[in-house]
Amino acid sequence: MDNNSEINDMSRKLAAIPDYHSLEREFKKLCIKSGIKLFIVIFIDLVSIIYFYNSNFNILNKCNYFAIFAGIFLSMLYFGAPIKLKPVRIEDFKNYPIGNFTKSQIKNLLRSIDHELNSKNNPTIYIIKDKLKGPFAISTLLFKSKKKVNSVYIPEYLFYILNSDELEAILLHEMGHVEKYMLPLMRFIFPIYFFTFLAPIYLYYFFPVNFFIPVYILSLFIMLRYQKKFFIEKSTTQEYLADFFSAERVGILNYINGLITSIGYHELIEYASKRLLEHIEKNKKLSVQKYPVLLKNFINDIPYNLRSKRRITALLKKYISSKEIKTFYNDLDEKHLKIEKKIIHHMLVFHFMSDDIKTADWSKFDNYIHNKKIEKQEYEGFIKYLLENENKVLFRDSNEDKYTILMEGMHPSLRDRILFLHKNVKYFATSFKKRKISHH
Repeated sequence: MDNNSEINDMSRKLAAIPDYHSLEREFKKLCIKSGIKLFIVIFIDLVSIIYFYNSNFNILNKCNYFAIFAGIFLSMLYFGAPIKLKPVRIEDFKNYPIGNFTKSQIKNLLRSIDHELNSKNNPTIYIIKDKLKGPFAISTLLFKSKKKVNSVYIPEYLFYILNSDELEAILLHEMGHVEKYMLPLMRFIFPIYFFTFLAPIYLYYFFPVNFFIPVYILSLFIMLRYQKKFFIEKSTTQEYLADFFSAERVGILNYINGLITSIGYHELIEYASKRLLEHIEKNKKLSVQKYPVLLKNFINDIPYNLRSKRRITALLKKYISSKEIKTFYNDLDEKHLKIEKKIIHHMLVFHFMSDDIKTADWSKFDNYIHNKKIEKQEYEGFIKYLLENENKVLFRDSNEDKYTILMEGMHPSLRDRILFLHKNVKYFATSFKKRKISHH
């Protein structure tokens, strides 16, 4: 291929990557659509509650009360889920240093973020210890004063693997969701749960009384299973825009390296998770039901600074021959083992990337400093490699949404996220460009 053809081919591939301004317009449309859905759901909820409350049929009144309490309970579970992770406010963390950071460095980081955002929302930052969790944000239109439901949650391991600029990049991505890029239905989940329990009550008028309760229960299961498909927009728009929100403030290289380092860590955790699941499949005395506990115990024993799959394999061999794991042994009959095998096969297919997917040859672009990060001197070659190798992934990780079903269409692939920033760096605000390094 001659030089002009190669340039045209790369330009064509880059043209397929979303444009920042078109995504902003798309997000506004999604917000309107989400807002209309929210208004309709709230209206139906209020009408239904009043109607069933005033109904002459006792069974409708009882179902109405059940729907209200169940809706409140599930909403509280949704917003209360992070509390189970035992989060600690970053300002209240006592065991310093946290990985690569001293207390004064954390204070400087928080000051830098405050300066970047000048936020009215002022989300609280919490540290969680769970190595299986990634960073995430929660925001609600109600209970604004409740810090734990208007917050950003950051796993402790990120403090061990990122530098200051990279950690700020990850924090700002999550704060981008809290500040701007979260749809109304995600901030106001209560009406969805009420609707889920209230709507099936109308089936009372279409079925004999004796059949209503079983039909209602079956309908609830269907509604709960598919409520995301009914209400939540499957769109990567919010993630792209939160990426832009952060990279504009910290610089494209800092953001890319924050992504690469954190997803590279996820790859190691996923590698450990998959190998353990495969061991359970082969071991006729271990049930897959014990997998979550075994995985958590094993992951907790992996040092934060461990970066080698070979070392993880060695640790796993030691773990599966330990006395601790033998306490989980149980005699499983052939029928039980067949069922377990099907469950494990399903998990391997749906939760992990296939071994057939090819990974990137890092030596082709990580050639200035061999550290699985991108320096200024490596940037252009890195982008060229991404454009020329569409079917290779940087990491074998479930964040590669193109290859796994787990993420459900909500996250772009790492490759597309990086190319999106590269394509749209020209739109970064001038004031941010002056303060933070870009790739130029």
